[in-house]
Amino acid sequence: MIKVESYQWIGIIQEDNLKENIAFLTPLAFLNDEFQHWEALVWQKAKNCFPNAGKVAWPRGPSGWRPELLYSFRVELAQGHEDRKDSPTYAHYRIAGSPQPSPDGLAQILNWSTIPRERLLARLSEPFIRPCYTKTIYIQHGRQLYGPIPLDSERLRPLAYSNDITEQTLYVNVCELPDDEQAILTFLLDNGRELRLLTIEPAASEQRDWSPPAVIIKQVLTAYHKQPLVKDLDVDQVRRVLKALKHAFSTQPPDTFPLSSETLTRAKALLQAGEQVIKDWQEFSDFLQQLPAVQQQLAAIRKAAHQQAYQEAQEQLRQEMADFRRQQEEAIARELEARFAEQRQQLAEGQRQLDTLVQSLKEASDELELYEDEIINKKKEIEAQKLLLQEEKAQLQAFEAHFRQRLEELRQQPLAALSQVLANHWLLVASAGRGSSRDTGRDMGTGIDTGAAHYHSTEQLWPELARGGSSKFITDASTLLNLATIRQEARPNGIKPEAVRLCIIALLAGLIPTLSGPYALATLEALSRVLSAGRLCRVPIPLTATQPLDLFGQLRATERLFLPAGSLADTVLWAADHPKQLAIIVLEGLDRLPGAPVYVPLLQQYIVMQLSPTSTPTPVPLFHPRALLPDDPYRSLAAFRWPPNLLLTATCDDDLHSLPPPKMTRRWLVHLNPSQLALSLNQQQLNDYQERSEIAAEGWRRWRLTVNQALMSPASSAGNETSASAFSAIIDQLKQTARCFNCPFNENLLNKAAYDLSAEAAASLEEVD
Repeated sequence: MIKVESYQWIGIIQEDNLKENIAFLTPLAFLNDEFQHWEALVWQKAKNCFPNAGKVAWPRGPSGWRPELLYSFRVELAQGHEDRKDSPTYAHYRIAGSPQPSPDGLAQILNWSTIPRERLLARLSEPFIRPCYTKTIYIQHGRQLYGPIPLDSERLRPLAYSNDITEQTLYVNVCELPDDEQAILTFLLDNGRELRLLTIEPAASEQRDWSPPAVIIKQVLTAYHKQPLVKDLDVDQVRRVLKALKHAFSTQPPDTFPLSSETLTRAKALLQAGEQVIKDWQEFSDFLQQLPAVQQQLAAIRKAAHQQAYQEAQEQLRQEMADFRRQQEEAIARELEARFAEQRQQLAEGQRQLDTLVQSLKEASDELELYEDEIINKKKEIEAQKLLLQEEKAQLQAFEAHFRQRLEELRQQPLAALSQVLANHWLLVASAGRGSSRDTGRDMGTGIDTGAAHYHSTEQLWPELARGGSSKFITDASTLLNLATIRQEARPNGIKPEAVRLCIIALLAGLIPTLSGPYALATLEALSRVLSAGRLCRVPIPLTATQPLDLFGQLRATERLFLPAGSLADTVLWAADHPKQLAIIVLEGLDRLPGAPVYVPLLQQYIVMQLSPTSTPTPVPLFHPRALLPDDPYRSLAAFRWPPNLLLTATCDDDLHSLPPPKMTRRWLVHLNPSQLALSLNQQQLNDYQERSEIAAEGWRRWRLTVNQALMSPASSAGNETSASAFSAIIDQLKQTARCFNCPFNENLLNKAAYDLSAEAAASLEEVD
């Protein structure tokens, strides 16, 4: 255990760790003074170094707490509240002095690999979505890093992009992503986000100009013949400068401007965009210049209207003065009558045109209504056809599912009948041949000795164990499920430790890990070196198997001999002689043939043993006991019972000729494809010597009893009853098992496709019924 008061720490404040008068920091890493580098604090060490809550108390005012920052601090023992030292929420340490935000030498890495490379510069001018915990950041795109990029005080954008008036030059280095594990520290926060910190400054291969657009344009304007900067918005002056710069870029060599090629390229693009903006602005300015002429026209029209009103009033005044100006009135009257007649004629013509337009509009409206009715009818016909197609598709899917189910039943019926006929035949042969060979150990026709056979010893079954030396025993479940314990067995074979740990959790839950892919057997071999010191029995399922006996061997009834097909029979006998040690059985290729008559009885008996270890399950009859001699050790296999110290696993070929496992095995098998988690081949064979570990059978039974008690609790039973499918039921069992041993569980490692296909087929079959 390290002495926490002697080191400098970094940590953050989670949102739920902010209280009314106190805050709690979560330590992430400490500075190793001997090697001068930061080391991450794993979850197990955090509970040991900072009991009981794994936090550090910070009694300060609310104004000094910022959850989005990374703090550097030292700790001291907390004083007071000695009566709460055994509470799981009590913090044994508090902040010593004042924490400093974002320590120097650390930079956060933001992964922008999903953003196109040409969009990186535009993305810098936008506010960041995820919070930044340090003063400096690096942008990751693929295997390259761009930085360092200093941030402003608000942590929303780079310092060079923080203000449109005081924009600054920003040069970034292009670096390769370091391969050293100590160079990048990775933390998984409580909110589900990933925090990556760069602890060293990587070597730069080149430098690029990522300055804001205004800085680039100013640099180009200053470099080209010391041209003065455009301060006032003079359109003609800006147009002349842009035209001169475009001409210089197209005719003069690049060395004329004392700038980098990348800066010139960005400047060309910015100048083209600026020229387009100025052109649009000029068009808008021309429109604004035309506004006074439009206003003058409106004023003239308004003046004409007032003049007309004045003339009408004047005419009315003339009519009132008819007695005084009769001669003038007659002339004016004739003139007015002529004008009125012309206006009436124009009004009548306009009325006729208006009636014609109204009639045309009515006819167009009627035609539009007809077209709308036709469109509505067409839509209804299309919807009806869609519904009919959906119904036909659903019926076709239901028929296909029913056809597949019926085909599988018809495929298994001949095999079951053949298995029953062969079993009856062998029993009759054994009964008939017993009287002639009861007292003799030698066949009369061939002279072959039919005495008792002897199964292999431990050294013969697993000769590599004798050469590898002794193994260490693991007595603590937390040590077994720790990735550091599994890594030394998994990494040399190119297997991720998470895959091996998921197999261990499935075995502790009483389920059967079923692996597929090229790394399936390598994962199970690593599993055997962790649990049983490498005692692994591989049982390939033959394509000609029709009954469980074919997995163990052949029975020669005339000679009263049992010929083992592999090491399964010898491993079962070894388990009876070594009840304190564990071994692992692997059934290779569950999807090679219909499993109901071959391996389902063995799987069913194994599951019964896992659910109730103290019960005595019904034995599986492999052959008649009188088919072998009384002193034959294989005679004990006649009524087979699964030994409690043998753990069962399986593999699937997952090819074009694979058959789906029987429906009753869906809640037993945990499907996993470790090829998606495998390391690259150049990381295999890291060392020649691999230390093996072992679990005592008694310790394993004790852990299984703990899991059974947890699964039989009321909360767990309610969760299993509400499970909608076999996959959700298996997920509940695995989560509850991992919770019993305080172990993380990631359901993304499971092969969900194996459960989804079965669920769809079952749903379709229920619809048909």
